[in-house]
Amino acid sequence: MKTSKILYLWVLSVMLGLAIHGCSKDNMNGPGSSSAITSSDISVAQDQESQDAIVDQVNMDADNSLDLMEANNFNLSATKSASDCSTVTISPKDTIVFPKTITITYNCVDTVNGEYMTQTGQLVILIDTIPVGKKLPWRAHLKRSITFVDFKVTTDSSSFTINGTRTLYRMASTSKTLNSLNKRTEVKDSIASRLTLNISNGSSSLVATRNSNRTRDAINYYNRLTTTGYWHPEVSKDTIIFTGTIFGVNTMGNNYSRTITTPFVYTHCPFWPYNIVIPSGAINFTVGTNTLIVSYSADGCKTTITITKNGKTRIINRRIGRKFYPWWRP
Repeated sequence: MKTSKILYLWVLSVMLGLAIHGCSKDNMNGPGSSSAITSSDISVAQDQESQDAIVDQVNMDADNSLDLMEANNFNLSATKSASDCSTVTISPKDTIVFPKTITITYNCVDTVNGEYMTQTGQLVILIDTIPVGKKLPWRAHLKRSITFVDFKVTTDSSSFTINGTRTLYRMASTSKTLNSLNKRTEVKDSIASRLTLNISNGSSSLVATRNSNRTRDAINYYNRLTTTGYWHPEVSKDTIIFTGTIFGVNTMGNNYSRTITTPFVYTHCPFWPYNIVIPSGAINFTVGTNTLIVSYSADGCKTTITITKNGKTRIINRRIGRKFYPWWRP
């Protein structure tokens, strides 16, 4: 799957935007247990969202790099630009011998919405094929195992360091020519990750775990350029659908789980700035014995998060922020 740069920018803005929020000390062990939605309920949900966002950003960036390498048959000269801030090694450099190992070492600085973000660290990726009885291209039977080695993402005074593994199994890959000028591709992957996040905001050092078992369905559209005959991506039509679960231990040491009850659908806003929005999706978010329903909808080019507990609802608006704050501290 080729995830657009717009998706990359959107995930970063979520990571930044969910970092600033109000907090409360009314319950130090998780969301409040009363029937009303407390500030602690909202804060713990935002705390979890920000961690999800930073991990998703890193995963999507890695997927983009790998998609480009595979599309160019692991020819580095065809996939790297003069401004590329990562160093890549591939062994062996062909599309015949598997498994092969790719190592990406990052030392990158990006500017998004006027704020600087740096990426440092290493991804060690093992690419293999899945033996099946169908005569399809090797990309249709792909397996990727990514090991994060002290991969750090820093924005202003906060940083997230990721260690662990993420494994992707290709379940299906199809391509359909709709007519002489339009084509649709669909890739279904099963993705499991076991990650540890070390979070620092200058005054606190926190640890959380994020494990997931999810299925990703990526749908991409292309149109044929009449001038060249080449297929050109129609990024504005791309759609990504996620189902599955995320679970682990939060920064307070409490077990949590996030089960997708309505599939997450990621699409593009049809207007400028064409950012990614989530028109539908819902999860059950449980910490201890407390459960929140977190649902997503699109309002124009904005994604709205609605938190529901015992019939009570609160809406969260995303903002641009600069620092990660522990949810239980004022």
